Amino acid sequence: MDIAGAVFVTQSVLLFVTGALLVYPLVAYAQNVAYTEGFVFLSLGFLVFTATYILGTFGIGAFGVRSALHFLATTCMTVGIWSFASEFVTTESDAFEIVDTTTSGGFDRANDE
Repeated sequence: MDIAGAVFVTQSVLLFVTGALLVYPLVAYAQNVAYTEGFVFLSLGFLVFTATYILGTFGIGAFGVRSALHFLATTCMTVGIWSFASEFVTTESDAFEIVDTTTSGGFDRANDE
């Protein structure tokens, strides 16, 4: 096996393992998993992306089909990430919140007493 083949196999395995590791908590500990929807969409996105990566490398399937699968994978990943981040994103205000950065403590002042 040449270096390109080894890189392809390594990337394919890592993509699949990433998708599988995202599915594992859902299967093993479903009742304890927060953001279940996010995990489902992220794992689905990784698994579909893995399939399109392999299909594209071997030139299997029409370009339009692979493009549609890529779009599905990125959409799933986007929905998964949004389900994690949406709780922390506010869109009601037109202005940015200014955070006061003047504090009296911190690591740089740990020995000051």
